[in-house]
Amino acid sequence: MMKRSMRIACVVCAVLFLIVPLAHGAKKKKRLDDVPQIRKWWERPKIVKQLDLAEDQKSRVKEIYNERYNQIVEDRWNYRQQKSQLEDLLRKTDLDEDRIKTQTEQVQAARAALEKTLTEMQTAMMRELSPAQRDKLLTILKKWKEEKPRKAKKKEGKLKKSWPGR
Repeated sequence: MMKRSMRIACVVCAVLFLIVPLAHGAKKKKRLDDVPQIRKWWERPKIVKQLDLAEDQKSRVKEIYNERYNQIVEDRWNYRQQKSQLEDLLRKTDLDEDRIKTQTEQVQAARAALEKTLTEMQTAMMRELSPAQRDKLLTILKKWKEEKPRKAKKKEGKLKKSWPGR
């Protein structure tokens, strides 16, 4: 009877240790999904309304995003891999300048490929908008980018005030 109770207690503890981190991860993901994302501006009702975006325009923009999404993911992964390899070279005690230079060029090439893919996608999306809509969208996105750092600083300031010992 005692062994059975111990087994049950161990199983319950193991399940709790697994569930809590998983639940925390799910909450974290949900919060990240709630954050407005520039790249999906066509899904934000306020922006759609401000641009007076027609349903067919919205569909074509979404289609462009979906068509290029895998390439963006691949380019971003390649860029991060190249950057990681450079960091590994820089961590070594014996620095090989030629290898570092070559790897730096690889990082730059990977970043350029990512930027090119993103720019091609953005250009294709902009082609679906009228000149007036493009102008409004660019103004909205610029304003959003400018506000983002300010909001982060405000939040950081609140955290410092609320954190004991700071």
